[in-house]
Amino acid sequence: MLRVQVQSGVVYEGVYAIGNVEGETPGVLLRFPRVIREPNLTSDKDKVVTKLPKKLFLDLPNIVQVVARDVSIHPDDIPDEFDTDANISKGRAG
Repeated sequence: MLRVQVQSGVVYEGVYAIGNVEGETPGVLLRFPRVIREPNLTSDKDKVVTKLPKKLFLDLPNIVQVVARDVSIHPDDIPDEFDTDANISKGRAG
């Protein structure tokens, strides 16, 4: 799952379909998106269920933050030069 926050503060979550940082239309395409945070709403009573399309393209200039959640990586897929924060900090009093 991918969470994408846009400049308005709205946070979308969906299945990552494709991302592009170059070319004519840089951005992220989410499949089966849903709104998980709308900062302008003051209470649950104000929530309006917005029917989103099955695919939602968010253009790069409008994106503030992208977070990948529940990503599973097999140890064999990790390159040798990659290391964890804990291993990097060993011996540095950290």
